[in-house]
Amino acid sequence: MKLSSAKLNILRNHCLLAIGFLAVFFMLLKPATDPDWGWHLRLGEFILDKHQFPWRDNFSYTFSNYRVADFYWLSEVLMVFWERTIGLFGLSLFCAFVAAVAVGLATNFHPFVSFLVALLLIPATGVRPFNFGLLFFSLLWWCLRRRRFGWLPLLFLLWANFYANFVFGLLLLFLFLGLETWRQRKISWPFVAVYFLSLMATLVNPYGLFLWKTLSAEAGSLLMRNAIAEWLPPNAHTDFGLFFFAFLFWLVFLMVRRPKKLDAVEVVLIAVFAGLGIFSIYYIPLLAIVVGPFLVRAISTISPRPFVKLYATVCLVVFALLVGPLLQLPPAGLEGEALAEAGDYPYAAVEFLKKNSQDGNIFNDYVWGGYLIWQLPEVKTFIDGRMPAWREGDNYVFADYLTVTQLKLGWESVLQKYDISYFLIRSDSALTQILKDHPHWNLIYKDQVATVFKRK
Repeated sequence: MKLSSAKLNILRNHCLLAIGFLAVFFMLLKPATDPDWGWHLRLGEFILDKHQFPWRDNFSYTFSNYRVADFYWLSEVLMVFWERTIGLFGLSLFCAFVAAVAVGLATNFHPFVSFLVALLLIPATGVRPFNFGLLFFSLLWWCLRRRRFGWLPLLFLLWANFYANFVFGLLLLFLFLGLETWRQRKISWPFVAVYFLSLMATLVNPYGLFLWKTLSAEAGSLLMRNAIAEWLPPNAHTDFGLFFFAFLFWLVFLMVRRPKKLDAVEVVLIAVFAGLGIFSIYYIPLLAIVVGPFLVRAISTISPRPFVKLYATVCLVVFALLVGPLLQLPPAGLEGEALAEAGDYPYAAVEFLKKNSQDGNIFNDYVWGGYLIWQLPEVKTFIDGRMPAWREGDNYVFADYLTVTQLKLGWESVLQKYDISYFLIRSDSALTQILKDHPHWNLIYKDQVATVFKRK
């Protein structure tokens, strides 16, 4: 029995959507190499095993008992549950699926636009809570476009327990409702009620208002924003920065060429999040979600036949390139030394420290703090990815860390301040070169990745 041309077109479109979704899924699939995965894992285990919420730092000696809210707690619990159920590789699959669904909601699963949006998300995704925040942001944008306002308080209640970027969801909601109110030329009290209830819903968390206090401390840290890679502006001299600015140029071109495809509210939102994206890499995924619906409408005017052929070819090529290496992975995915090598972590050095435990306080590389919490939990860290904004009086560990690693004036006084007994730092760092010839420090381990120094 022959299929009608209409059914064939539907089948062809569904196949193209499926191939596009799988291509996006495998583009965003990564092993558990995020620098913060270690402490996310340990915090999730703490909550699941002890049935308590962490209120203080249990992992470092520099800020022992520092009071802080864990605004990732539900993400961490969910990730640890999946890690225990299906392993690290299964968790990688789950996180990639969450990110791919977030892309699909923003692009209506349009193959080409999903592919393009995913390119902007690659640096930000992985085995990390950010994927859940991205999904909630995409769900919010989906609800706003369809005027499903009644679900928003529940959405924000969940979001505030999953990831900290719910504050940018509140910004999107405020702008959207404000612009709609301006367009109607009168105050809409239902809009006011929706925003108030959504804002109040974020207080329904284990930490209450203290969650907002922790977030305000993070937002107020200029040193963190000037030193942490994901908070820096995109650099046009890098591949990703060049692609981002080329994308912005192409976006402006489409907006000028197809103004009828634009909504006034959408123009303002795109402009706001584009400005934020230029200000910091962190906001680029949010821009990618906001701009998705416009790109779908703009690209739909392109003649479909050559486009479908071209895109199907691109999808198949990308699919093959990404799936081919994946099929060569062992069933459990990357583990142990292979995982550490993929994440540029000091696997061999940590194994050395397990066999040759050191007394006293460690000074560790910032990026390796999470890995130490994961693989060497008996050692309290100097610093890890939770701590760039933490300060108590004159005690500002991240500033002290930069003083030492950048060999600023007084760096040796910092070592005395914290009574540092040994180092675990990168072998190619300037600090390593200085310590090799320093009279007070003795090299006890070295490989291509990491070096361990001990006080003489």
